[in-house]
Amino acid sequence: MVTAGNELKMGPLRPTRDRYAFEAPDRIVEFARKNSMLGRGHTLVWHQMQPAWVERGSFSKAELAAILEEHIRTVVGRYKGRIGSWDVVNEAVGDDLQMRPSFWYKTMGLDYLDLAFRWAHEADPACQLFYNDCGCEGMGWKSNPVYDLVKGLKERGAPIHGVGLQAHFELGKVPPADEIRENIRRYAKLGLAVHITELDIRIEGSPGKMDFKDQAEQYVQVLEAVAAEPN
Repeated sequence: MVTAGNELKMGPLRPTRDRYAFEAPDRIVEFARKNSMLGRGHTLVWHQMQPAWVERGSFSKAELAAILEEHIRTVVGRYKGRIGSWDVVNEAVGDDLQMRPSFWYKTMGLDYLDLAFRWAHEADPACQLFYNDCGCEGMGWKSNPVYDLVKGLKERGAPIHGVGLQAHFELGKVPPADEIRENIRRYAKLGLAVHITELDIRIEGSPGKMDFKDQAEQYVQVLEAVAAEPN
């Protein structure tokens, strides 16, 4: 599987309202195809890396909804059949455990989540659509608000198929394996898949006696926990 780091985010992809910069993501998707890899799309809606022309424009709510709809339909439609899963919305829950006051939330309200998933699904009905977030891998402070958001999407009939857990960890602070599995299992009860999308375990800032061996063991801890869950 190959995931574009920034090339499919709205800012780099939409330098102007009338131009899509597809050259870089096209190369990544073609690389995946040639090497028998799955393509994964990241990300359609995020609070960072917005195009300046969007944030500084004097658009009405209806105009912004039309801009976002056109963007999602165009991008997902272009890679239909070549990108098998998309992070539709990224990091909608803030560190204060409330809905993040992002540009799209402030201008469109909670509707932007449901609409984004619906538009993506209509552009490629076979694609698996994910909500992606960080700090919610175990059963810690942010896990419940993210679960509640996803559960709400599911209950409202949004075409969501899974949850991406970013898994940005610090060495010595990786959630216990049983907590990771418990969290994954409750998404299984909603009928949702779970992807570990951005796994890294940082050594910088970790306890002084910990080293690469400890880091390797904690990667194994996470991967064994995930591999044990069917979804």
